[in-house]
Amino acid sequence: MKNRFLWLLILGMALFASCSDDDDKDPFKNYSADYSADKLDLKLNGMDITGASVAFNSINKENASVTLKGLIPGESALEIKNLVVTELSGDDYSFIGENKNDDRTVSVEGAVKSGVLSLKTGFKVTSKVVGEWQLAPVETDDSGAPLSSGLYMNVIPEADTSTIMGLPVSMFIPMVSNIGGQILPMLLKKVEFKDNGTLIATYLENMDEMGSGEGNFVQSSEELVRYNVKDGQIYLSINIALLIPDMASLLIGRSEMGLEEMMNMVVNGIPLKLDINEGGIRAYVDQQMMLPFMNPIRELLIPMMQGNEDMKELVPLVYDVIRLVEKSKTIELGLDLVPYVEAEQPQASMALPRTIKETVHVLQLK
Repeated sequence: MKNRFLWLLILGMALFASCSDDDDKDPFKNYSADYSADKLDLKLNGMDITGASVAFNSINKENASVTLKGLIPGESALEIKNLVVTELSGDDYSFIGENKNDDRTVSVEGAVKSGVLSLKTGFKVTSKVVGEWQLAPVETDDSGAPLSSGLYMNVIPEADTSTIMGLPVSMFIPMVSNIGGQILPMLLKKVEFKDNGTLIATYLENMDEMGSGEGNFVQSSEELVRYNVKDGQIYLSINIALLIPDMASLLIGRSEMGLEEMMNMVVNGIPLKLDINEGGIRAYVDQQMMLPFMNPIRELLIPMMQGNEDMKELVPLVYDVIRLVEKSKTIELGLDLVPYVEAEQPQASMALPRTIKETVHVLQLK
């Protein structure tokens, strides 16, 4: 009996000591939570960001991650794993981490205090698209016929008899490519992809001065377009509130048209295919990328054009373009860009009037 009592005493002391050791270790707390709205103070490269959310998940100090939702274009839910977590006081904590690939680096440094997450996010693009670009010049053959320009168009229609505005597609597309390739450099002088993930366009302020050589070029706001490069595509996120302040009113009652889904794509990142070569870059959309936009154009844009005296005559053209997008065997539209070189007004401004006259003459003969 004495031996049994002694063993029970020893066992009880061991259990008490074990419990005391566990209390001293103060095991890591599970801090998993979602943060948004007034519970989130989010900055991207020092700029305040609204509309995004952040999820923090933790099992222990070695297995903690943060998920950025709606912050990085083209990566709607970007998870950053293996965070270095430091416990502060009570339920407060701080953390740092990084997610890196060949095209970009995302870093986070955050702290939760009194239930509010303050998160500084760094975003740096390391892709070869970073730099200043301009539209590729018009290239012609020995006879002066256009071969290529900054406007890239690759269209194989559903049939050889397909037409746009009464013209065969095989004639209409080269004509548009030629004219557009000459007009665009007069409107868009430079495109800069900055390494902080913003896109700056330098464009003609007043289109009435196009071709005059005296137009004033201005830069777009750094808050207007953000971009990201991922898996051979470039994603453009547009600040709709800055571009169209009353866009929210346009969305009311129009979700059945696909407009809301289209706007979500615009905000979260419009995907463009990306080809990079030694001489420049090509950014373009294909048929599958364009199809989601056709129904909103049909249901929203066309009625607006029909109610405008200056634009209603273009409605048949828009219908033809919609049919071309929906029915073509192949359709790719985009821009060919080359490294930017400071120069005087493009010589295309002198050739444009003759080109337009020839085009009008063709349309009159159709």
